[in-house]
Amino acid sequence: MTEEIIVNINTPTIKLDQFLKWIGIAQTGGEGKRMISEGLIMVNKIVAESRGKLIKNGDQVGVMEIDQKGRRELKKTFIVRAGGE
Repeated sequence: MTEEIIVNINTPTIKLDQFLKWIGIAQTGGEGKRMISEGLIMVNKIVAESRGKLIKNGDQVGVMEIDQKGRRELKKTFIVRAGGE
């Protein structure tokens, strides 16, 4: 089951790698970059390919994990509320 979490950011947009650090999924930019390059991050149900992707109000950022059989499974979805909206 996927957990949905609403996340408020104080700016109109934020780069995906910065967002991953903001929500505590990645400890460093390098870790966020690795997660993106491994296909573990989705934005609006599409696998993210760029750590510089701008995340804005209403976007959904999904975080997947790899199970024991090597399959990706969506674990958490973060729903973005930007700029106090």
